[in-house]
Amino acid sequence: MSATWRAAWVLVFAAIVAGAASSAYSATPDATTRPGKGQTDQKGKWPKLSTSEQADAVTELKTFADNAAKQLDRPLALIETQFFLFYSDLPSQEAQNWASLLDRMYARLADLFGV
Repeated sequence: MSATWRAAWVLVFAAIVAGAASSAYSATPDATTRPGKGQTDQKGKWPKLSTSEQADAVTELKTFADNAAKQLDRPLALIETQFFLFYSDLPSQEAQNWASLLDRMYARLADLFGV
């Protein structure tokens, strides 16, 4: 499989995982509640998750990704970064580079937007 197709596969899988996350939590930040969760701290902002809520969300996403990989009959390696769960079939070093880039982009955007 060419690197272009591998990168496309990673993006498609990321979209699938994002879909799972949006079904678990409201995709609109102006919602006043998330299904099964508490109130937002301010209208228009997502609430801060407690440590246990964050752990539950990560577990749910890992389970979803594992099931998706099984259904697709495609082994995917997980690289867990500070901000992302990055699943890929790319060579290990290349996947690590992309995962690291995601964290750097996230940090840069958070800095630019004052988050």
